[in-house]
Amino acid sequence: MGLTGNFHILTLGCPKNRVDSETLLSLLTGRGFCHVNDAGEADTVLINTCGFIQAAKDESIEEILDIVSGKSNGQKVVVFGCLAQRYMEELKRELPEVDAFFGVNSHEEVLAFLETETSGTRNTEPATRNPGSYAYLKIADGCNRGCSFCAIPGIRGRFNSLSPDSIVQRAEELINSGTRELILVAQDITSYGREFTGYGLCALIEEITSLPGNFWLRLLYMYPTAIDEKLIATISGNEKVCKYLDIPLQHTEDRVLGLMKRNGSRNTYTALINNIRKKIPDVTLRTSFILGFPTESDEEFTALLNFMREMEFERLGA
Repeated sequence: MGLTGNFHILTLGCPKNRVDSETLLSLLTGRGFCHVNDAGEADTVLINTCGFIQAAKDESIEEILDIVSGKSNGQKVVVFGCLAQRYMEELKRELPEVDAFFGVNSHEEVLAFLETETSGTRNTEPATRNPGSYAYLKIADGCNRGCSFCAIPGIRGRFNSLSPDSIVQRAEELINSGTRELILVAQDITSYGREFTGYGLCALIEEITSLPGNFWLRLLYMYPTAIDEKLIATISGNEKVCKYLDIPLQHTEDRVLGLMKRNGSRNTYTALINNIRKKIPDVTLRTSFILGFPTESDEEFTALLNFMREMEFERLGA
């Protein structure tokens, strides 16, 4: 006997995964499937996994094991996303209790699975959801930077900008539904529009902020050496752009940055931070660093700490 169309999505990992889950949720509810908030009440549990760092991988495995250990009679468990993309065959061998595995960008495959495995009457009225006071707006997928410590290009592929029309349309939908903060997110938003002619991140910011409504825009994950004067001026001069910039530097010492295959240097990063603070006086800066990178010396570690103190970041992760 087939199952009905109730499903639950468990999302793990970064904001980009959250956007992917929301997109899948919209697709499924649009096809008559019913989303439920409790995994125990769902006929199908969908787990959107993260496979970036060890802690995220461990969390994904633990959540999968927890869900499959509590499977009720006939309940289906579907695992998708980054962990499944990266370790598909290993997961199939080690987790036979899972009914299906799909990689990234697999919304249509998940839909096809549910349509095959479920039956019964589905909703005919379109589902309406309130996204809340803030929402993530993914503008690109993948990455071309090739940092030596990062698995994203191998999981998500090369950088691919979403179309401006689709992004602006989604922004307008969110604003009209009451969202007051739109958070632009990608692995590297400063690369947005690299495939286009004459249209990049600055143009996208201007187009979104020209939409009517009471909202602002927040920018996440900016590659430091791609931040130019035009982008700084766009942020500084637009009252709808939140003066909060997330710029992962990863390290400051030239030798370590070379090993990381990161562009820039201690001098260029110092000049960038000082320039941003000069041009955007009320800015809040967040960054992240990798401590203990292989072969990092005590002197390089101390120099990194000194840089943190000198730059006085308002938010910092390590």
